[in-house]
Amino acid sequence: MRNQAIKILLVLDNVTCHAHGAQLKNVKLLFLPPNTTSKLQPLDHGVIKCFKMEYRERALRHVIERMDRCESASELSKKIPVGDALDWIKTSWKKIGQEVITKWFVSCGISSREVERKLDLFDESTTEDQLAELSKLAGIEYDPE
Repeated sequence: MRNQAIKILLVLDNVTCHAHGAQLKNVKLLFLPPNTTSKLQPLDHGVIKCFKMEYRERALRHVIERMDRCESASELSKKIPVGDALDWIKTSWKKIGQEVITKWFVSCGISSREVERKLDLFDESTTEDQLAELSKLAGIEYDPE
C-alpha cells in the first residue's frame, strides 16, 4: 500500500496491547477515548454478534451430527478438528457479507465517503480535535489526560 501511496487510518480502542508509540508509514493511528468503544466500535454494535451466531450454528450442527456416536459431552467436545473450526470461521465470516458490515459501520456514524474525506484531511496535529469530536458523538466528556 505504501508503494501505491494509499493512506490508512487505523482506529483503535485503548486496550493496553495496542502499540501506542508505533511509527508507521502511510498509516495513522487514532485511539478512541476511554469508554467509547461500545458506542463507536462497529464490531461491538453487531458484527461480532452476527459472526458468533453463524459460527455457533455450524458448531451445533457438528455436535448434533455426532451425538449418537459419543458417550459423553466431554468426548464430543474433544472431537472437533481444528481444520473444521477454521472452515467454520471462514464460512461464517463470508456469510456475514459486506452489506451487514457496512450497516454496522453506518450505525456508528462511519460511512465510506466520510472516512475517505477524513483520511484526506487527516493531520496528526488535529488528532486531539478528532478525539474530542468522537467523544462528543459518544456522549461523553473528553479528557486529554
